[in-house]
Order: sequence, then C-alpha cells, then structure tokens
Amino acid sequence: MFLSLSLSVLDELEAEAAILDRIGYDALLKSDRSTTEKVEIVLHDGQVTSAEHRRLLGLENSPSVLWFTGLSGSGKSTLAFALERRLISRGVACYVLDGDNVRHGLNRDLGFSPLDRNENISRVAEVARLMMDAGLVVMTSFISPFRDDRAMAESIIGTIRQCVYIKALDYQ
Repeated sequence: MFLSLSLSVLDELEAEAAILDRIGYDALLKSDRSTTEKVEIVLHDGQVTSAEHRRLLGLENSPSVLWFTGLSGSGKSTLAFALERRLISRGVACYVLDGDNVRHGLNRDLGFSPLDRNENISRVAEVARLMMDAGLVVMTSFISPFRDDRAMAESIIGTIRQCVYIKALDYQ
C-alpha cells in the first residue's frame, strides 16, 4: 500500500517547513557537534543477506575493505584507483572511497580539526560497511594517521581485511 498526499497538503507542509540554505546548513552542522541524542532512530535489519546480494549480482568475491593510509601525496589514491581498475578487469565488484572525493560531497561540511577528521573517518567507515554489505570490495584512501581513528573505523566496519600504509620515496 502506497501513501499519497494531495498537492494542497504538500503546500501546507512546505509553508510550515523552515528551509535552510546550503551555506546556513553547513554552518549549523559545523557549529554543534555535541548533539548525541538519538530520538526514535531504529536500526532495521533487511530481509536480504549480503550473500543473497552477491548471488544476485553473480559475485564470487568476498566483500572486504582495504584501507590505504599515508601522508598527502604519498600515492594512496593512485594505487587504490589502479587496483580498482585491475579488480574490475577481473570481474571483481569494487569501489574506491577517496578522501578528496568524499569531502566534495558527503563530508563537505567537515574541516580538518581533530574532531572533524575523526568524523570524516567515522562516516567513511559507515559507508564502507554498507558497500561491503552489498557485496563489494571497498578500497578507502584516507590520510587517517591516528591508530584510534583506524581502530574506530574497524569497529564500525567489522574487519578491515588489510590496512596498507603508503610512503612515497624521495629519490632526490
């Protein structure tokens, strides 16, 4: 059974709704990170398992997360995207979650304070967990220099198959 609302009801709802512009909304998100109250948020278990997703998509690979870490410019993204190309050519369903790319969308409201960096890793770990549940091999490419942040990510994801530290060599 589907719910339908008449346009007049939608107009009334819209008139009552407070619409925040994107800039105001971003500022609001950055200003108050102390809100931890979770009012009526319920985790719903789906009726389709990760194995069923993989079977439907014809995937034989085991979903997993490879976590690439290292300093800016070390080659994390380059290696993650090259591995993605190689895995796709072999028929492995995979995706790269790249730090810069994620900060253009999902995490555009975050800065680079320790608190924001921690939130960045937390959100990425949640997305990686969901993608893994859908049957994908997920490669993340994030600076993530703190063990505590990586441990937090692993507690969200379940198990990170491999944490790969990338260090660019200086041949000068």
